[in-house]
Amino acid sequence: MQAVPIFEPLGAAGHVAPKLRNSARAYGEGLKHYRARDFAGAAQQFALAAGDDPPSALFLERVQELARKPPGPDWEPVNAPEAK
Repeated sequence: MQAVPIFEPLGAAGHVAPKLRNSARAYGEGLKHYRARDFAGAAQQFALAAGDDPPSALFLERVQELARKPPGPDWEPVNAPEAK
């Protein structure tokens, strides 16, 4: 199985609401922390958008669990979809 990046368009360039732009920024920063195994930092960022953004809420749950039970050294920051 090969990892495939997934992108979500937020709107036309220059026409994205500030709140949505801020949520996307927090999500992106959260992913950076997640990939670096900084689960506490990731949780802080995902929490900023989790109320309005389902992907941020999902990742917030994941990083909170990873912070409680850190993964082994072979951990990869890739997730398999749970459903199609």
